Amino acid sequence: AAVRPGGIYALGLHLTPTEGEPTDEESWSARRGQLAINTQMWPIDKDPAARIERFGIAFEIYKPTDAFRIEDVLVLRSYTLPQFESLISSVPEWDWTETYDFRYDLRYPAKLGPDCEDIVAILRRR
Repeated sequence: AAVRPGGIYALGLHLTPTEGEPTDEESWSARRGQLAINTQMWPIDKDPAARIERFGIAFEIYKPTDAFRIEDVLVLRSYTLPQFESLISSVPEWDWTETYDFRYDLRYPAKLGPDCEDIVAILRRR
């Protein structure tokens, strides 16, 4: 096994909410030195029966001497919170010890509920 007993695995994923309106379109930016990247993500289609979601994603990259755009399609396996909880509990080698959102702030664990979307599940190997 790649993770020794007692080791942790951080698994970030997007859950399909079962209550409320999903946040489908997202954008974020990052900068390091003279490199800047703007990212946009939007839904293309969803197949709840097959648990597959397709999203378009675009990266706008800016360097001092160049700028360009990369577009692609992400095909993602989707889970509701109950489906993900069932999946993790079916694997006896892992304990789900904590959950965070995409702020990655260890001082503020995420509260799980039917409207959860972006989470980081902290799993500990038994």
